Amino acid sequence: ELFKDQPIEAAAGLLPLYELLQLNPVFTSVIVESLTTEGGASSSGPTNRPPMIFSFVSLASYLFTHASSVGTPRSLSYANLTMRIIALMTSDEPMTAKFARESGNIRICRQRLPRLPESPTSRPILCSILDCLVLWLRHNLHKKLEVSSYRSCIYSVHSILWMLGRQRIRLEYHWEELWKSIFLLLEFTSSRVDNVKVLGRVDELIEETLIALELATLLAERLVPTPEALHQFVYELVRSKDIVDRQLSTLTALEVMIPSPSTQPRGVPLTIQAQALRAIKTIQGIITYYEGKINEKGTEMEIGDVMNVIATEVERDGLQTAPDREPEGPTRRLDSSSEGFVKWACRDGLALLSSA
Repeated sequence: ELFKDQPIEAAAGLLPLYELLQLNPVFTSVIVESLTTEGGASSSGPTNRPPMIFSFVSLASYLFTHASSVGTPRSLSYANLTMRIIALMTSDEPMTAKFARESGNIRICRQRLPRLPESPTSRPILCSILDCLVLWLRHNLHKKLEVSSYRSCIYSVHSILWMLGRQRIRLEYHWEELWKSIFLLLEFTSSRVDNVKVLGRVDELIEETLIALELATLLAERLVPTPEALHQFVYELVRSKDIVDRQLSTLTALEVMIPSPSTQPRGVPLTIQAQALRAIKTIQGIITYYEGKINEKGTEMEIGDVMNVIATEVERDGLQTAPDREPEGPTRRLDSSSEGFVKWACRDGLALLSSA
């Protein structure tokens, strides 16, 4: 009830931001340049005002946290618009790399449980953007799943992982929160097949999520900042074995045509269905390998003992993933339609003018 009228009417300013990012490459460069100031990203110009991106990311965290709990068409439309803006930003590699290197203090919403871990006062902007994506993944799993926004969210995750891998940037982030949230999404869709079956393109959401997760396995050693974070990633994979194993049957239940590897012509790019199938097999291979090593030490083990086994194996041989696979960037094209939210921005813009 407290958030039923949120966001405020001034959020209509998100629409021109979206259109400028989409249509004007100069605007993108201006955002990047605004972070390179004499005082760093924590200040901008003589007024000592933080860069626009700080306010935008903070607003996004509140929109994503409360979008589905409010559940109004207006709140969901603004959340969808904001997610598309983030997708546009993260699709630009130089901009995303800048976000990974510039730090500042961005306020992130902590009004719903489970809360994100406490973070340093100043940290890379990209960490706060990842927090926003995690908040969306966590807090909007409802019967009427916002598939379009979830697909944009996964697109952004994939783009960020791809950029970090290419730039070899080890981001100091609580990565386990992202891994848990991705598995939470896959668990939700696989356990509610009958409910989500009526939603359009949920099969593509699952496929794109699996492909992004596979990319994480291929790049994990380049992404995470510490050996402990890599061990935690493997642990999250192993403990999510049942969720991964259900994905093929979920896609089958959604009437997805699962291709046979033998029918794929050489030299022809894999379909998204074939990529998803390959992702399942890659992830299952990693899980099977480490599960076997854990079982060799006994079946009744505490979490600490399991982590010790994983740590020993990873530190000795590295992460056991597909050695002959080259990571690939996101293949999906972003939806450029703005019909769903433009009317709300226009109404709020008119309301602001009438009250001026």
